[in-house]
Amino acid sequence: MEHRRTADVRVIFALFLVHFTGDFYISFVSPLLPVFVEKFSLTLTQVGLMVGISRFLAFVVQPPVGYLADHYRTRFFVLAGPLLTIVFIPLVGIAPAFLSLILFISLGSIGSSMFHPTVAGMVSSYAGRHFGFSMSIFNMGGTLAFAVGPLFITYCVSSYGLRAAPYTMIFGLAAMAFLFKVIPLPQGGTEEPRFYWFPFCGTGTSLEIDYVNLDSDGFANLCCAVFYDLYTRVVCKGGVFPGFHWDHGISVYRSGCNERTNCRSLVG
Repeated sequence: MEHRRTADVRVIFALFLVHFTGDFYISFVSPLLPVFVEKFSLTLTQVGLMVGISRFLAFVVQPPVGYLADHYRTRFFVLAGPLLTIVFIPLVGIAPAFLSLILFISLGSIGSSMFHPTVAGMVSSYAGRHFGFSMSIFNMGGTLAFAVGPLFITYCVSSYGLRAAPYTMIFGLAAMAFLFKVIPLPQGGTEEPRFYWFPFCGTGTSLEIDYVNLDSDGFANLCCAVFYDLYTRVVCKGGVFPGFHWDHGISVYRSGCNERTNCRSLVG
């Protein structure tokens, strides 16, 4: 693919917005610590646990997410990451106990760790000759979020109480509706995993598929198939020769028989 010479302003703005939205909500935690201490009568150890767990999860989650993002062209991490943060961080306002508070913060932190490596890696693909400037715009999203997020949540909680925090997710969900339409597939890597269903006359059986024939355009490696009642789900995550087209349909030959079962794609 020819390297683009000009930046894709629409995509760079969308990546900025992903960064801003995710960090905006994760920035709620620190300024609310005094409120949590008062509400749950927390010790310094418990406060340290809340702060440290988000950094620890970033250490655990980001490397494998970055690895997967390099190998699969999928928007899952870009969109699911900030969505987790948008949903679970505001729920701290209605957490009934310290354990549920930790759970909400942990899930929100996992979301924050999911989108950072993938989104940062996409900047170079759409920056053209303006990589430095585009990266600065992307980084500004996180910096701006940590500047205005604490101001926003402290005003919200001081004016309406901690239980009003879940209502703040409305703004993030509106942003996600826009991002869902704008964010493209990351460039590079392999094809996005495709999911298929096809009928099978049998129940409760687990088998391996010998091979999957994509209408003579290519062959996929062995796929694990788990059969449910009348349908089975086949996930092909790579190992295909280039040149095939997913919309040509798919034919599955089951092990130990000559049956040929057609199935249709549920993705794309």
